Amino acid sequence: MLTHGGDRARRAGERVILQSAIPKGWTAREPKTNTSPEHPGTAVLWDEEYFEVVEASASPSGGVRYVLMAWRDEHAIRTLSHYDAESEALRLEDHQRVMRQRKASFAASLSGIVLGHLPADVQNHLENELGVRATRLTLISCIPPVVILGFCLLGHVEAVKQQQLSPIPIIVWPIIALLAFESFIRFFVVMSQGRPMGTSLGFLGYAIYRLVSGKGMPAPARGASVAFIEPTEDVALRGSFEIKEPLLTLLSPAEQSKLAERFGFNYRRTASVVASVILAAAAIGAITSESPLAMLIAAAVAVEQAVRLVALRRGPVASIFAPLVRPFARNLLR
Repeated sequence: MLTHGGDRARRAGERVILQSAIPKGWTAREPKTNTSPEHPGTAVLWDEEYFEVVEASASPSGGVRYVLMAWRDEHAIRTLSHYDAESEALRLEDHQRVMRQRKASFAASLSGIVLGHLPADVQNHLENELGVRATRLTLISCIPPVVILGFCLLGHVEAVKQQQLSPIPIIVWPIIALLAFESFIRFFVVMSQGRPMGTSLGFLGYAIYRLVSGKGMPAPARGASVAFIEPTEDVALRGSFEIKEPLLTLLSPAEQSKLAERFGFNYRRTASVVASVILAAAAIGAITSESPLAMLIAAAVAVEQAVRLVALRRGPVASIFAPLVRPFARNLLR
């Protein structure tokens, strides 16, 4: 029997034993059991003769050992594979591509600390090209910012205890705080929605790379470029409300009452969460700030949010940030 590539074959009675250096994707026969019928293995067309794969196992000398027998007429062919020079050349090419992807995937996983900051479309493109999970890249990149923020806080607190200047430059704090905050959001998106997410710095860096290299963004994933019908005014207004709903808890009680009449707004859904996040950020700012004025402002914001958290148990409470939110809510308050 004619073999292809580096394969070797020999007959043993009614059986043909084929030794292959690479797996061919053939499945072996599943024998009948007390709960399931017999399932034939992959049908193989070899030299104008049909065979059934009855066994498939790893060979001690490397590669895969296939045992084939003549196809039985009582079974219908559900999966047919050709064994010829052209098919084997394609299998070898696919196998080499998979091996290259595995090597690149391992390197990409190690580089996930950096690659996970890239835009989601780029991470999906890397998943298609290298076989590495885009969500894994995002998760790996979420770890370093949080760890670095922890070390920075420990270093700053230790310097304060020893009455020394903080070893962390002021310019580093906003960058680390931004990356850590984004890491929490990105971790939540990956775990709850199963999709990758980049960072603002990663998007900026990739935009600069595109500008310098002249390369465009990779093609979006299938289904990502769907054309949508322009929503009606009431649907668009409702969507705007749902996006801005957490920030609306900072408005005055009268404005929140108006939103409740129009959209069914309920401050209890997000008010405590928003106040807690602002309180935590202000407390960190008060602890890490070296400027007395900045420390005073951050402490005032923290106290204001703490007071709001207590008052929110009785009803909606305005915040000092209401003037900053009000311009974005004009279309909802009209």
